[in-house]
Amino acid sequence: MNSSIYILVFVQLWLLSLPCRESVCIPSERETLLKFKNNLNDPSNRLWSWNHNHTNCCHWYGVLCHNVTSHLLQLHLNSSPSAFDDWGAYRRFQFRGEISPCLADLKHLNYLDLSGNYFLGKGMSIPSFLGTMTSLTYLDLSLTGFMGKIPSQIGNLSNLVYLDLGSYLSEPLFAENVEWLSSMWKLEYLYLTNANLSKAFHWLYTLQSLPSLTHLYLSDCKLPHYNEPSLLNFSSLQTLHLSFTSYSPAISFVPKWIFKLKKLVSLKLWGNKFQGRIPGGIRNLTLLQNLYWSGNSFSSSIPDCLYGLHRLKFLNLRANYLHGTISDALGNLTSLVKLDLSYNQLEGNIPTSLGNLTSLVELDLSYSQLEGNIPTSLGNLTSLST
Repeated sequence: MNSSIYILVFVQLWLLSLPCRESVCIPSERETLLKFKNNLNDPSNRLWSWNHNHTNCCHWYGVLCHNVTSHLLQLHLNSSPSAFDDWGAYRRFQFRGEISPCLADLKHLNYLDLSGNYFLGKGMSIPSFLGTMTSLTYLDLSLTGFMGKIPSQIGNLSNLVYLDLGSYLSEPLFAENVEWLSSMWKLEYLYLTNANLSKAFHWLYTLQSLPSLTHLYLSDCKLPHYNEPSLLNFSSLQTLHLSFTSYSPAISFVPKWIFKLKKLVSLKLWGNKFQGRIPGGIRNLTLLQNLYWSGNSFSSSIPDCLYGLHRLKFLNLRANYLHGTISDALGNLTSLVKLDLSYNQLEGNIPTSLGNLTSLVELDLSYSQLEGNIPTSLGNLTSLST
């Protein structure tokens, strides 16, 4: 036993003593990158290093190679608008032009991020050839200007863990069905923001069949209404964002199937014009840490069951029509970091139990009808910054 340990330690020390091998890119893959560059418009010259004078493409901007095989593994060519204060500067930073089909020749590529650029190829739709790049585990084409139908060939990417096709245009991407997703058994993150899925009537059945799906972002989407929660059984979903989402036919209430998602940690339903009472089904989501329901038209008091979600860190019910008093039970939410109940019709006193929320960093009770004394217990909120 001791001799085995000595041998293992010796091997580890020997490996550490070896010189670090520098990746030198494969010539055919270098030529592929140069062809890809030729189809791009690069106004800020970000790809200045992509030329024959710099023969090692593993050192080129945005390129990552395998440190043993030297195969090209990742392309980080995104342009983030959040990094710029000036829209004109951002536009000059973007890549434009077309995504060349030669990209499919990079058989070992597993990470492709082209987000935030502006590609206007033939038909201005997502290139179907991307469906042949089956080594991809990460694909981000968000904010790239593509319109039209999502090609079903994307469903061939069965190794994907992360897929973002989110759009920002007035004419969004659309899909008559989402059955092409059904083969993505490894998919954990799915972003389809601003997509028109109003004819994808079986979208929920398809999504619930993905065993690894943990994060689903469908904000600004058009969805067919579905309200048969007994037939659904999402086993893994932890994050659901459905802000500014419209339904066909139109609905004025929170879809009941949401309250079947008992593993949810984050739920965002901003700006959906939901009316009436805050549904009691919220009590089923006992693992919730983030709840954002601002900008709706809830017109009830805050239900007692909401005060029972003891894991909540972020609670935002801003800009509804909530009325009644704030219960002393608010003091049970001792994990809260941010609390926003502003722009409602809440009345009565600020509860003294608010002083129990010693983790609070941000508190907003503005533009309500609260009255009376400010409780001295607020002095306990030593972490408060706002």
